[in-house]
Amino acid sequence: MRILCALVCVAAGCTSQGSDAAERQEDTTARRDSIAAVAAATMREEHVIGLLEETHAADSALGALAAMKGSTTDVKDFGRMILREHHALRKDAASIARDLGISPAAPRVPPDAPPPEMREHLESAVPGAIWDQAYLEYAIAMHQSAMENSARALAATRNPATKEFIEKSVPILQKHLDKASALRKSLEQSPDSAKRAKP
Repeated sequence: MRILCALVCVAAGCTSQGSDAAERQEDTTARRDSIAAVAAATMREEHVIGLLEETHAADSALGALAAMKGSTTDVKDFGRMILREHHALRKDAASIARDLGISPAAPRVPPDAPPPEMREHLESAVPGAIWDQAYLEYAIAMHQSAMENSARALAATRNPATKEFIEKSVPILQKHLDKASALRKSLEQSPDSAKRAKP
């Protein structure tokens, strides 16, 4: 029940701030509610599974980026954890689709996502302490978007297995959000104390 309440809060704009719309000051909670409602109303089960697969694939790629370019052991390990856990979640979503005999499809309303410039900056920037800080900001935004997308999927699905999967995934998303926030705070407080990662 606590997970469902958390997802309702996300759908209402309490948690997610990942999308470009969320970054603009003129955006309101009502507008975000409207976007989420339209997104949920336009999804059939193949779109729900497609949204979940796309969300977890994006977060897997996020993990791979830190594993490759992170400059501290902590950031690299965080990336590996994200990669591993989101890869497993994506496989579980694909398994649900197979069990239902459906082919996942992209949702008609684009998924919530951080501004693309954040990713472009990380891909082009030189690894180091500044890169690590920017990465953790991006990881937080990505996981806020993942929470929003999970809320949309939960609102749209009528399948018990899909609902159970979403409820199982939310604590993992929250764990990643909490870890990214803690790492960001740690690096801000003592950037030189973090162990440097071996090449």
